[in-house]
Parts: sequence; structure tokens; C-alpha cells
Amino acid sequence: MGEIKQKIPHATLTRKLESGEIIRVTHGLYWQGDVNVDELAAALCRRGFVLTGATELEFLARQPLTLPLHVVANRRVKSTEYVVIHRSSVRKYARVADMLIELPVYAMRWLGRRQAIRLAEIAYAGREGRARLERHAQGAVPVRVREIVQASVIGADSPPERDLVRALRSAGVECESNVRVGDYRWDIRICGSAVLIEVDGYAYHNAENRETFRLDRWKANDATLRGYLVLRYSAVCVRESVDVIVDQVVQAVQCAPKQLRDVDETRCWHRGAWKWIPGLAWL
Repeated sequence: MGEIKQKIPHATLTRKLESGEIIRVTHGLYWQGDVNVDELAAALCRRGFVLTGATELEFLARQPLTLPLHVVANRRVKSTEYVVIHRSSVRKYARVADMLIELPVYAMRWLGRRQAIRLAEIAYAGREGRARLERHAQGAVPVRVREIVQASVIGADSPPERDLVRALRSAGVECESNVRVGDYRWDIRICGSAVLIEVDGYAYHNAENRETFRLDRWKANDATLRGYLVLRYSAVCVRESVDVIVDQVVQAVQCAPKQLRDVDETRCWHRGAWKWIPGLAWL
């Protein structure tokens, strides 16, 4: 059961297709028995099709794959109830867990705006997100995709961070995510201002995060001595009081130092605490 790999005589194939014993997934790919979506996706990738669009979003979001599967091909193939074919002469992809995945900046072409933004924010999350996006976006990326990227929160590690960035942007406060200051990473930096923001996750105060707690004290001290105004919020506060946070950030921008200080980088407290405190790991 599953993908039929052996060659079947034309008359036999026609008879079994008519009886429903075999189904045609797409040109040249036939299936017997119940369709396992993950197995079908793998079979399509083995034949050179590349997962894209809604299927790629499900895959990267670690959700169950659903039919029809969306793939991109550089040849003319008809779509069926099992697979939607997106035809393109440009196919840029990567192999992920034995699947061929179209680079997200190109997969966004086949999605509506809301889904495309979600794909961008999942695919380009984290500290390497923006650098990864810049690598993928080399070349002729469609204008619509560039507009979607501009509207997305790139580099954020969590939904609360993305929610706060969106709220700030809606209030006219431009900001960037996952920014490096000295040796440390900060969740949000307000553009054109000396304001840094950290959003603590729901599990921040758990016992296993004691090292994070210690590290964050040195991190905040370093930023303060550099001339930044530091604000911290919990994920719960972002969820329940985001309007108040935005108002406070606007006020912080007005009273933040207008100029950063020159610092002596040789001082231990301007280096990552994990570099000079024995037993403190870099997180």
C-alpha cells in the first residue's frame, strides 16, 4: 500500500483507476490504499517537487500536513484533489528533514497576506533570522514579497515580542527585533532612540532560569552604562496591557538620553558575563 513504484500495464492501470483501487495523485504518481499525507509529501519530494505555500507553512509551524499538498514545479503538471501545482521557472529550495522546502521568501508568493506574514515570522525568527532572510532574498524577489517582509516582525523569538512590535508600529514607533548591543542580545530596540525593551517569557521565573536571571542583571547594567534606557515587561503584561506599555514606551523615548556614552570595552562589565564569571553559561 502507498506509492506504486512498479510499472503497471496501461490496461490494468486504467481498470484499477476506474474501480478506485488506485488513485492518480498527479502525473506519473499513483497511490494504492489510504493516502498518508506525510508519505505522500515525501514521495512528491523524491520526484523533484518542492513543498511550498500553505503546506510549507504547516511544515515549518510543526502542524500536521493536510490535503491538498502545495508544491512548486518547473514543468506543466495538472493539479488534483491531492496536490496543487504552482508553476515557476524560479525554484530555490533547501532540504529540511528529507523534504524539499522552497525558500520562504519565494513560498510567500502563493499565500494570502496574513498567511505570508505568519510564514515570514516563523521562518525568520530568532537571532539569525534577519541574516537568513538577507541570504534568501538575494536575487529577484517579487515586490509583493518585499512588502510582506516589511510588514512582518523579523527576528523576534516569541509571539508576545511580535505583538508588542506590531502595537508600537501602529502607534508610529519604529523598532527592530533581536538587536545586539555589546555582547548581549535585546528583544527590541526603538529606532533613533536609546531605548531597549526586553519581554520575559511565561516561564522566565522558573527555578531552571536562575542563570538567565543573573545574566540579565549584568546585561541591563551594561546597557545602562552605555546610555540606554531599559524597559522590561512580562509576556502577561503584553497580553493584558499592551496599550499601557505603548504609552510608556512613547514617554520613555521622550525622556531617554539623546546620546550614547563612549565606554571602555576592556572593563569586564562591558563584556558578556559568561566570559568572566566562572560557571555562568552563555544563554
